[in-house]
Amino acid sequence: MRYSYLLIKEYLKGEFSRKELIEYLDNLGYNPLIIEDNEDLIFELEIPANRGDLLSIIGVCREILPMKSLSLQLPEINFEEKISEKMDVKVENYQDCPYYSCRIIKNVKVEPSPSWLKEKVEKMGFRSINNLVDISNFVTGFTGQPIHIFDLKKIKGGIVVRRGRENEEIETLDGKIRKLNSEILVISDSEKPIALAGIMGGKNSEVDDGTTSILIESAKFSPVTVRKGSKILGITTEASLRFEKETDIERVKEGLEWTTFLVKEVCGGEIGPLSSSGIYTSEEKKEIPLNINKLFQYLGKEISEDIITNLFKKISFSVRKEKNFFYVKPPVWRNDIKEDVDLIEEIAKYIGYSNIPSEFPIENLKPTPSESEYKKIEKIKDIMKNLGFNEVITSSLISEDIIKLTNLKSIPLLNPISKNFAYLRPSLTLSLLETAEFNLSKQIKNFKIFEIGKVYEERDRKYSEEYHLCLETVNEGDFFTLKGVVEEFLERCGIENIEWKKDSHPLGEDEKILSIFYKDTRIGFLFYPDEKLKEFFDLKKENIFIAEIYIQKILQYLFPKRYFQKLPKFPSSRRDLSFLIPQDISWQEIEKEIKSLKIPLEKIEVFDIYRGKNIPKDKISISFTLIFRDPERTLESEEVDGYVKEIVEVMENKFKAVMRK
Repeated sequence: MRYSYLLIKEYLKGEFSRKELIEYLDNLGYNPLIIEDNEDLIFELEIPANRGDLLSIIGVCREILPMKSLSLQLPEINFEEKISEKMDVKVENYQDCPYYSCRIIKNVKVEPSPSWLKEKVEKMGFRSINNLVDISNFVTGFTGQPIHIFDLKKIKGGIVVRRGRENEEIETLDGKIRKLNSEILVISDSEKPIALAGIMGGKNSEVDDGTTSILIESAKFSPVTVRKGSKILGITTEASLRFEKETDIERVKEGLEWTTFLVKEVCGGEIGPLSSSGIYTSEEKKEIPLNINKLFQYLGKEISEDIITNLFKKISFSVRKEKNFFYVKPPVWRNDIKEDVDLIEEIAKYIGYSNIPSEFPIENLKPTPSESEYKKIEKIKDIMKNLGFNEVITSSLISEDIIKLTNLKSIPLLNPISKNFAYLRPSLTLSLLETAEFNLSKQIKNFKIFEIGKVYEERDRKYSEEYHLCLETVNEGDFFTLKGVVEEFLERCGIENIEWKKDSHPLGEDEKILSIFYKDTRIGFLFYPDEKLKEFFDLKKENIFIAEIYIQKILQYLFPKRYFQKLPKFPSSRRDLSFLIPQDISWQEIEKEIKSLKIPLEKIEVFDIYRGKNIPKDKISISFTLIFRDPERTLESEEVDGYVKEIVEVMENKFKAVMRK
């Protein structure tokens, strides 16, 4: 929206220059951008997301009242109702539209706007069309309450505020056909939608040169509902911007009264009574207690209590003092004021941030997230890149459909923008499968990707978020390839002696799932995605493997300090062994059993696992290296042979293994 110095000055009592206005708004933090500085000063402002009240001339007038002891001077509004005809109004869900009001005016005359009206709407950034449209745009920009005017003769029956229906369509004022659904709020007559509620009117009910009777609409729509519809349809308008930032119910009445008054003055006509649905109740704010000591502590200086009281009163806050507290009640249009720190910010803004001493508040410092945690996350990313994986960053939100398919316990959003972004993700796997689907659709046929990010869960009515690392290979290697990558990654992070165990996982295919244990705690999974999951993401023909590691559980153990060790004085002895073992025996079981022997074994490491040609179906071939060393002396060959014999006996007796020669 654009603002005009002369328009603002017209509705304020008191003198101030253009320079004073711009400097004051700049000091308040709105960074004015001058568009034109000739007969009038036209400028734009950076409006915070929670200050919808400033998207109006009146809003800016209120904001600058303390500048030079200014006061609002608004003209009186008066008109007389001449006809009794009302419009039937029905709101299907008051959560979508808490209050809807409208008024019929007959025998109006549509023509070009008078010069004063045309000039005002153009200064606000609107294009002048005709007197009726210009009035609705002027009132929208002046009061901040979006107004829409319908051609009454084009409305069949009454007004219904409802959700759109599947396969329903409407042609909007910009000439585009919009497909509707149940997430989009519409204004309908008895036959068809005639407007997108809070967004844009429809061609089938627009005012034109032949219009003689009109229906003025002024309503309070749910910010969430309007935002959702706006995003789905890809439309942002002056109306939707204001409704998304939330309008207050006092402006609904004010907007309708101003529009009625101006239509009578500019277009003539006979005015009908108010028609409405919903409960019109003043949204009086609650008092917020503000501790004076806390105020001074945050500001870093003491300020006269009279100055504070007068400041609040100038910006329409009611205030009373009791003992060591101010009790402050914001006006209805200040939806951004929720707690005492908001009041402190308001005072700081008006006294000027440059007047607050730059002192470091040591006593108020709170622990910040560990720098070492951040560094560890960055190291993890570097390791994964060195292992040949590309990093991806995905949304934390996932669809309702995937949650229904997997039955994973997930946290739903209260007001999702659509069912495709309805839940916080409980696993990174879902995000990476979606990424795989996207990459394959772009003809990227084989790749290795990873993501380190947060997952979310609810336990005992408490919410938590944890870092996970997810690795995904698509048409790159096999199950054991990724298993080797996981082992190499953990080893580089300083995590050794992990255990692999057969397990189950809601996202994995049976018989192709391993869990990872460290210090008797499960720290992740390696698995082949479930066929239903692959089908959902259109990945049925792809060779995909997933590993998800619970980084938060091992963060404290990552990258331990390295200590110097003396080089061994005596040489090592190496032996390589190969066995046929039953396929249900895990390497962790073998490793654990061999390490329990009282022999000078320095290292044991698998270098080959094979199943296939010349190997029985119920067997696998496993080969591993043994490194022996005694720190006190050189081992004789016969001694090493004896240790190997012990290991062979364990393999044969404990695991029914057959040594391969």
